[in-house]
Amino acid sequence: MLDLTTSQVLQLSMSLILAIILFVTALRYDDRFSIGALIVLLPVQFVESRFGTSNMMMTYLVMFAFILKGRIRLAPLFIPAVLLLFAYGLSFSMSHPAARIYHILYIIGFVSNILLFYLVYNFIQRTGDWEFVLKALLVTNAIVVLACAMELAAAGSSIRLFGVDEWLIKAGRARVGRMVGPFGSTHTTADYLVAQTVLTGFFLVFCKGRNLRRLAFALVILNTGIIIATGDRGGFVGYLL
Repeated sequence: MLDLTTSQVLQLSMSLILAIILFVTALRYDDRFSIGALIVLLPVQFVESRFGTSNMMMTYLVMFAFILKGRIRLAPLFIPAVLLLFAYGLSFSMSHPAARIYHILYIIGFVSNILLFYLVYNFIQRTGDWEFVLKALLVTNAIVVLACAMELAAAGSSIRLFGVDEWLIKAGRARVGRMVGPFGSTHTTADYLVAQTVLTGFFLVFCKGRNLRRLAFALVILNTGIIIATGDRGGFVGYLL
C-alpha cells in the first residue's frame, strides 16, 4: 500500500477527477472546453514530479479522445518532429544505463508538447476559431500575472495554496531581486511572456471588442513589467526585438 501524504492524495485526486472530466468532455461534447482547459492550465501543475505532470497526462487523454472521434487529420511539421525525436533517441542510446529511465520520462513529457500543438492546430483548421485560442491564451497570461503578483506579495516569505507543499509560491530570488514566476525559472517566465506579448499585441490590433482590447493592452503593460522584474537579459533583448 502506498504511503501518501495528505497533499499528495489531494493532488492525485484533483488530477484524476480533472483528467476524467476532460477525457469525457473531449469524447462526447464540444471540443472548445477540452482545448481551452489544456491552454488555460499550462502554468498550473496539480501534480509535478520526476514521473511527469498532470498537464502531460491530460494532454495524452485528450489526444486519445480526439483520435477516437477522428478529429486529428493533419500533422504539420511531422518530419521535423520525427527528426527531433530521432536526435533524442541518439542521445538516449549514449546515456548511462542508470539514468535512462529519466530520459524516457523526459521524452514522454516532451512528446506531450507536440501533441498539444497538433490538438490546437487541428482544432483551428477544423473550426476556424483562432480567436477562441487567443482568448484562452489571454486567460493563461492573466493567471501567470496573478502568480507573479502573489510571488511579489510573498515579500521574502512563502505562500502554500490550500496547505499543499507542492503548490508553494516563493518570494523572488532574494539575493539578486529577480522574479521567478510560476514556471520556476526566470528565463522560462521571461521567454513565455515575450512570446505571449507578441500574440497579445496581435490580438490587440485585430480584435474588435473594446473590453478585450483593454484587457490585452493591460496584459502587454503588465508583461513588460514582469519581464523587467525577472532580470533575464535574453528575454528583455528578445522583447525589444
